[in-house]
Amino acid sequence: MAAYPMLGQTTQSRETIEDNVFIDRASNGTARGRVLWTAPKYTLQLQHIVARADVDTLLAFYAANRALEVTVVWDGNGQTYTMMFDGAPKPEHIGGLEWRVTTKLVEV
Repeated sequence: MAAYPMLGQTTQSRETIEDNVFIDRASNGTARGRVLWTAPKYTLQLQHIVARADVDTLLAFYAANRALEVTVVWDGNGQTYTMMFDGAPKPEHIGGLEWRVTTKLVEV
């Protein structure tokens, strides 16, 4: 399994938790919960400020691993997650030699 490139993550990077809990109500109004997953799953939206060479590295990594599981170290807590890409990284030239790249990954 390939490791996501170690590029600095900006403070604009985000972690969200998806939890598949459904609450239904019986005809008398009593709540009943159903859980369809064994544990909550994470989604990471990583943002990097990098040079053009790093943009090319990340795009090449995506091309080689776009349908495969990759390991990602989340700077928010230092944990390593097994994830998959949820679409291509989005590079944006922000001026000079700097590029902002946003990547969305979902936990497997």
